[in-house]
Amino acid sequence: MGSLTGIAVHDAWAPYDPYTPAGHQLCCAHLLRELTAAAELAPQAVWPRQAADALLRLKTAADTARARRPPACLDQQR
Repeated sequence: MGSLTGIAVHDAWAPYDPYTPAGHQLCCAHLLRELTAAAELAPQAVWPRQAADALLRLKTAADTARARRPPACLDQQR
């Protein structure tokens, strides 16, 4: 991973942090698991469910936008 210059999508494991040539994105599946755990640990807290719902709505919106995008735009993105 030392020469990676793209975007590394991963969990929040600290040893990934030194790979600075790459951009970093937290894996959304890992984030959803963390939010689920937070909701279970603090059932009175509203924010974990709100954050998970927002994340899932954002994913749906992104999937919908990708499905509606003309093929020419997809070629330009790559």
